[in-house]
This record gives sequence, C-alpha cells and structure tokens, in this order.
Amino acid sequence: MDVVYPFAGLGLVALIVAVRARSSSRQLASKVRELESGINRAESRAVDAEQRTARLEQFVRMLADGKPVTGAMIEEGRLFDEIDAEQCRVLVEDKQVLARGDTLVVDVRTQGEVEGGHIAGARWIPIDQLESRYRELPKDKRLLVVCAAGGRSAAACDFLSGKGYEKLANVVGGMSSYRGKTERGVPATKS
Repeated sequence: MDVVYPFAGLGLVALIVAVRARSSSRQLASKVRELESGINRAESRAVDAEQRTARLEQFVRMLADGKPVTGAMIEEGRLFDEIDAEQCRVLVEDKQVLARGDTLVVDVRTQGEVEGGHIAGARWIPIDQLESRYRELPKDKRLLVVCAAGGRSAAACDFLSGKGYEKLANVVGGMSSYRGKTERGVPATKS
C-alpha cells in the first residue's frame, strides 16, 4: 500500500519559491547597486560642475581686477602662476622685493627634506598639514610655493586657490632645481 503524503508537494513548492526569491533578491541588489553607482556619478558631475563654475568666477574676478591670467592658466584650469627655480631665486634675492616684504616662500616638503636645505626666510607648512594650517598664510602677499620638484607645490597652489588665495606661484622644478642660497635645519612655521 502506497502512502500518500498530501504535503509532499508543498516542500517542492517552498523550494521553488525560495529559489525565485533568492534570484529576485540578487536582481534587486544588483539594481540597487546600479542606482547607487548612477547617483554617485551624478553627484560627482554636480560637484565637478560646481568647481568649474567657481573657477570660472575666480578667473572673471582676476580679469576684472586686472590680474594677469595666461592662456595656459585657463587651458589647464589653474588659478596660480608658475615660475621656475631660477625666477624664484631672483625674487628671493632681490633687495627691493625683500624690502617691500610682499613675497613669501612657502615650503610644503617633509621635515627630513627641509632639514637638508631650504630657502632662507621660507615658511614651512608640510603638505599634509596645509588643510588645517592654511589660514596662517597671508592673502595679501605673493606666495611662492615650493616642494622637491613641483608636484606637491602645484597641489598646494590648487588647494590654496580654492580657499581664495590669488597671489600664488608654483615653483616648477622645486628645490631639486634651486641654485640659490639655502639654510639647513627646520625653517620657521610662523612669522
């Protein structure tokens, strides 16, 4: 005599429902990830658009104020000037520039780097401290920003220009190209 289990088919039905639910939840999770990714891309584009707008406004202000804006600055989207290490040397050794006191060298290298030699009178703010200490820098002076080769100083200039600093110059080539007088030890962190 065969025994009939009236609920045996229910186990199979439950298994099918569970498999479909799991498949549906995977599809749902995939769609949620797609949506999150799309939202993140849209937010990123909005931030990029806001940054471009802010830079454009700064370019317009600079032009309106009669400040020099070069084609390279506009093309590269940078709001700071670039000078080479020799131009930096000439400026920091110029007695008239020194007498006016309107130019300040900002060294963004590490302690080990600046101890090996830095420009006399430079203000030392390591790049990793710049975000918390940038307010120590005067906005009314021209800031010549230097690092070892020009990469970190360009990033520092970009950051500072976003904080409203307009008299900025990245020293391209940095201290590795600088042939002027240097001092050993740690430079001043404040003036």
